[in-house]
Amino acid sequence: MILKSCHIENFGKLTDMTVDFSEDIHIILEENGFGKSTLAAFIKVMFYGFTGEGKKNITENERKKYKPWQGGVYGGQLTFETEGKCYQIVRTFGAKEKEDTYSLYNASTNRESSDYTSNIGEELFKIDRDAFVRTVFIGQQDCQTSVSDSISAKLGNLAENTDDINNYENVQKKIKDILNAMSPTRATGSLKNIENKIGDIKVSVFRGEEIDHSIDILNEKLARENRQKKLLKEELTQVKESIEKAGREGEILAKQQMYEKLCISYDEAVKKKEKYCGWQSENIPDKEEINKYIKLWNRRNEKKNAIGAKKAALESLGAALSIHIRAVNIPLLLLGIVLLAAGITSMITYHNVGLLMAVPGMIIIISSLLYKKKPQRKEENEEWLQLFNEIQNDEAYIEDTETKIYNYLNEYGIEYEEGDDVLEIMYRLREQCTQYRHTLEEAQKAERDKISFEKVNDINKLLAFKAEKSKASIDSLNMELSRLTEELENVQGNILSYMRQLDSLKEERDEISEEEEYLINLEKEKERQQRKYDSLSITKKLLEKARDSFTSKYTEPVKSSFNKYYMLLTGEESRRYEMDAAINISLMEMGDRRDVRLLSQGYRDLVGLCMRMALIDGMYENEKPFIILDDPFVNLDDEKLEGGIRLLKEISKEYQVIYFTCHESRGY
Repeated sequence: MILKSCHIENFGKLTDMTVDFSEDIHIILEENGFGKSTLAAFIKVMFYGFTGEGKKNITENERKKYKPWQGGVYGGQLTFETEGKCYQIVRTFGAKEKEDTYSLYNASTNRESSDYTSNIGEELFKIDRDAFVRTVFIGQQDCQTSVSDSISAKLGNLAENTDDINNYENVQKKIKDILNAMSPTRATGSLKNIENKIGDIKVSVFRGEEIDHSIDILNEKLARENRQKKLLKEELTQVKESIEKAGREGEILAKQQMYEKLCISYDEAVKKKEKYCGWQSENIPDKEEINKYIKLWNRRNEKKNAIGAKKAALESLGAALSIHIRAVNIPLLLLGIVLLAAGITSMITYHNVGLLMAVPGMIIIISSLLYKKKPQRKEENEEWLQLFNEIQNDEAYIEDTETKIYNYLNEYGIEYEEGDDVLEIMYRLREQCTQYRHTLEEAQKAERDKISFEKVNDINKLLAFKAEKSKASIDSLNMELSRLTEELENVQGNILSYMRQLDSLKEERDEISEEEEYLINLEKEKERQQRKYDSLSITKKLLEKARDSFTSKYTEPVKSSFNKYYMLLTGEESRRYEMDAAINISLMEMGDRRDVRLLSQGYRDLVGLCMRMALIDGMYENEKPFIILDDPFVNLDDEKLEGGIRLLKEISKEYQVIYFTCHESRGY
């Protein structure tokens, strides 16, 4: 199978881009940021669609990650050849998977084809997307790989059978989950829980006599507390009756005191009002009106304080206008500069003509600089006239404001003489008005309160009442009431607590006989679950043994291919590397097997590349797939890089290779 070409409408940063692929090795050598990895991702998505659809992180959600930067149609076309036929995939992508479109055409006839569905990747390669990424698609900084069920099925030519090896991992995971859920050692295991319940029930079964004794003691305490409760209620009733009687007397006495205070307040308010005997409420100046005149006077002061400076400025401006002013005649100056420049330029070719233009230009420039402007009459100057009119308006405003203020003060009989502080007079007037209004309101309120009280109370009867002398004060009665109430609450709390304890003990006592039968059932359930647990453990081991037996059939061919590619890359034999029945590669070092993940990044990439190529060899014996290499040699040193180039040359003999790199040193 080979890729023929692709056209990207919009995908990530790529737009309106067409690539025609070579049939052996196609190298894309571009600098970082060109979009090489985006192009590689486009090829994968055209076969398998997006990954990470439900992820919120944009780097994990491919649909969001490759959404066109510039907008427009999201998608493109990919043309490939397989089994002697040429096809073209056309896909467009929306915000969600249900908005995507998929079409397949026979590239020779341009007619729509039904040979493959939208799940074309799995139908063509006989592996799922995860297996595709672990083998054929070697992404940037992602050379390591591992064997999945889909890869194992393809290696064993069982890709069409989805009921056995393809589901091995799922079955093993389900068995493992069940075993973990039943574990006799895990805190959350059902067997462990049953064992704990059995231990707890055995302890509670022996508590019968202890519970009976506790019930007898609680019944005695409950009877004692009920007797105490009855006595406290009788005492509380007597104290409440005494408090109610004392409260009625206290209420009348309180009213007497209140009426006395109302009368005193009324008399004091009347006396205060008499101090303003010459004032009438309807003629009192309004506070807001006084504030308005205070603002007027403040504005008058501002203008008066500023008028001296304005007059000085006016006089200074008039003097300046009477002086001759030397100024530059700009139009004349520009004309002279133009003539001078033209003359100098012309002198290079035509000396006399240039001289005739340059001399007048110089004369005009000197004349424009010596230009004098005639003095201007101050009455014609706009700035002088504006300032002069402003002074006239300010003086008129000051005179008008003074007249208004004097008339306002005279209206209320306040005489004003030259030199008096008008603001102080007006502030004093405002304060007096405020005090009078407050005094008037107090007197009116005191009168209303007194009249209202007299309307709802019989004053003669109220003043004639005399309280009887009580044996106990209201305060002492309230203290006694609080004490008795607190004791009663404590007793009721004890009763409630004893009743709850009794209910709990009786319920527990009733359950003991049920727990004996429950204990028998639990022991039977434990035995049943233990048999199931043992059976599943054996099944898990047998499945592992069967899988190892199945995979061991193609372990040797894969290891042989691994050795071949390792020799190409390193020039050395791969004797130090071992492969188990599950096709897991390990390094023999210092007498023990080491995980290849402990190697340096360069060696991890090297081993991963060899492993991927070995798996591809084993998976595809007939028609070979294309291979995408997105700069896989970036972590190799110079010596291993030479081996990488040899590897490219070798695999391109059997496979179409799409090779992306950003540096010429890693080129073909």
